[in-house]
Parts: sequence; structure tokens; C-alpha cells
Amino acid sequence: MMSAELVLGCVFLELPLEIFEEILDYLDKLRDILSLALTCKSFCKILIPDHLIYRHIDANLLHTTLWQKFAASPSLGHRVVSLHVHHDLDNRSTLEAVQLVSEAEGMLCSVVRLMRRLETFHWNGGRRPLLKNEIWKALKQYCPRLRGLRVEVQTDERNSMYSSELFQISNLESFHFIHAMGRDSEIPSSRGLFALLTASPNLRVLELANFVIPGGPTPNIDDVLRDICWPHLDTLDLQGFAFHARPFESFLVQHPSITSLRIRDCHTGLIPIGIGLLPNLRKFHGHREQVTLICAAKCPVEILGTVEFNVHDVMWLGSAFVTVHTTLREVRTEGQPIKSDSFARMARVLPDVRILFNTAV
Repeated sequence: MMSAELVLGCVFLELPLEIFEEILDYLDKLRDILSLALTCKSFCKILIPDHLIYRHIDANLLHTTLWQKFAASPSLGHRVVSLHVHHDLDNRSTLEAVQLVSEAEGMLCSVVRLMRRLETFHWNGGRRPLLKNEIWKALKQYCPRLRGLRVEVQTDERNSMYSSELFQISNLESFHFIHAMGRDSEIPSSRGLFALLTASPNLRVLELANFVIPGGPTPNIDDVLRDICWPHLDTLDLQGFAFHARPFESFLVQHPSITSLRIRDCHTGLIPIGIGLLPNLRKFHGHREQVTLICAAKCPVEILGTVEFNVHDVMWLGSAFVTVHTTLREVRTEGQPIKSDSFARMARVLPDVRILFNTAV
């Protein structure tokens, strides 16, 4: 880690020289210049730890010494603008893990109440543990600047995130909800999700991913698509949800601002895409039939991605890509290995396009 003095020095070196000249023009005496230098050194010791080092926190939930440090120095919590909390329980027993997590969650909730300047919160819970409602209450009541929220959890039939107070948070501009439910879970109601999204009229980025365990439930979001409009929506990413094609088409009509659209493993029919429907779309990922419709609609896409791509699709999709060749810069695919001769044929069809086979999209 860079020393505080070095960090401050780097910051000053990035400033225009004229700024320092303007300051020094008012200083005629050598002792005043020396005093200024000493003042800057004092700033280095006071400002760097508080304003830079503790501005962005990425920590394990069980890093209790960190939470204790915040509790002992509340002013540090006032500096935090982004907080990413994850956990690693190693090989601890279930009982030990529950006790440790319970204690750590209580400390974390107390610390979050100090973070009145917090703008983004990311909780990566994996399989366990599941944060209790206290953390969502703290974020709602004590973090008025919160605009970005990312939650990644896996729950079972006894613990449904859809009934938590997470969905009482409002005024978000970016919301990522990545959720996996157990096989025996009931199909959750979308009322909570609807409430959060309705209370976030300035939403720009929305990612909803429901990893469906075989035999598990698939939430329906038709009401969300039908009744909500975000004038500034830029990025939409949906995975593992059920919705009908027509409501989604109407949703796209109301959101011409979308530049990035990703649809995977959703229970829906083929979504009709007419010319002019997505006038600002730059990036799209979906199944191959949907990709061809995007191309046929001549959307100004620059990046196209699909997971259903094999050797037999090369020329078929290649022909579709030609219709958007004036804007297309990159094609990303997953699927079966592509033979070199097929790759060469695709490259001849799209000589100015970067083609990435078997790449996560």
C-alpha cells in the first residue's frame, strides 16, 4: 500500500502548476512558504487516512476488528462512500458459524448507521449467511445518499428474500439482485420488488437474476414490466424470470433510452422487435432467434452476444450480422468449439468485426 505522503504527493502532481503559482504569489516571506509546506504535511497525516483509505471498503463480514475500529472512531464511518461485504466461513462448524455471523452482523449494522455518506452497498452472501432485516433498516434510515445496491444471495424454502425489508429501500439508481432459491421454495410474490422499483424513479441500471435450481420456482415480473417506467433506464439485465412477450415489448417502447439489454433463461415467447424500437441499443445478449430479430430491426448494436452458437449457426447468424455491419464491432459467443474453417468463413463475412468464440457473455 502507498504511504500517505506518497498518495498526497501524487494527488498534488496531478494538479496544474498554475494553481500553486497563484497561491505562492500571495506569499512574500520564506517563513510563510515553509508554514504552508508544513500545513500540507499535516493535511497528509489527517486527511489521507480519513478521506481516502476509508472511502471504499471491501471486507469480510467476519473482519470484526475493522467494525470495532469504526465503532471506536465514528468519524471514519462518515468517510465511507462504498461498502462491499462478503463472507468466508472456511470449515467452521454450523453452530460456530451461526454464532460468529450473528455477532458480526450486529456489529456491521451498528457501523452502517454511521455511514451517512454511503452511496453504494454490495452484499455477497453466497449460500450462507443471510443478512437479517436490521441491515436493510439501517441502510434505509441512516444512508440517505444510497443510490447503488447489489445483493447476491442463495436462500431455501425457510428464508425468502422477497419478504425481507430489503425491498423497502427507495431512490436507487442502480439495483442488482442476484438470487437463487431452493427446490421446495414457493413461487415468490413480486409485490416487494415492485415496491422498491416503483420507489426508484431515477433507476438507470437494473439487473434481476434468479438462478433456478432444477424444479425450483420461477418468479413472474409481468406487473413490473407493465406498470413501471424509468425515463433514464440505460442497462437492463434479466435472467431466470417469467414474463410474456407483449408486456415486454410495451416496456421496450416506453424505454428508448436503453443502451444495453441482456436476456437469459427467461420463460417468455419470442419478443417482437420492430424497426426503431430500440434506437439507442449498443449491446445485446440473448438467444440466437432474438439476436436475428435485433439485427433485422437494424438496431445500432456494437456488441452482440449469444450462448446458443454452434458450427451450424455460423453462416446463418453471419448473414444476420451483416445487416448491422456498419455499427457492429464485436460478437461474443458460447457453445460448441468452432472449427477453424467455420471461423474463417465468419471472418470473411465480417472482416471488421472482432469475433470471440467460447467467451463468457
